[in-house]
Amino acid sequence: YGYDRLLIDSAGNPLRILPKGEWKESKLQRIIWTPSPSQKIVVQEMFETFAKGMGVRKIVQDLNYRKVPAPAGRFWHQMIIRYILKNRAYLGERIYNKRSYKGYRRGEKGNLFNPKAEWITFPGAHEPIINQALFDKVQAHFKTWKMRVGGVLRRPYLLTGLAVCGRCGYKLTGR
Repeated sequence: YGYDRLLIDSAGNPLRILPKGEWKESKLQRIIWTPSPSQKIVVQEMFETFAKGMGVRKIVQDLNYRKVPAPAGRFWHQMIIRYILKNRAYLGERIYNKRSYKGYRRGEKGNLFNPKAEWITFPGAHEPIINQALFDKVQAHFKTWKMRVGGVLRRPYLLTGLAVCGRCGYKLTGR
């Protein structure tokens, strides 16, 4: 959300914006991300209002009230906003090799996620929508949140939220 796919030729000249589901026609053509004028404003607004202290739920309510088109579906949800606010792509950065499917294809059960040391990061891969200072401010605000997995604060069980599943890594909750 926030970017359009711009088709460029082998000389780097822009040809057209590709709509969803349409792909390049030639190996010589390339696709780059370029900020979408209407969606760029919405993304910047999300980051700025969250940095000022407005919560994710209020941002969702505001976007749905104003009938701002959501990325997929008809309505905005809290998880979409959280994903956008944590996504480094809005800094103009691309990250590759987060997951590996080689073992999965061989039938091995295991972690699909590669360690952070193996990630390949390209800063400045495309035009950023927000600046680094605003992104850092939003991430610092996320770090102050208290995790309430399974409603930890309401449940009287001793190890709720502290015990972790050895297989998937999720926090366990008492019932």
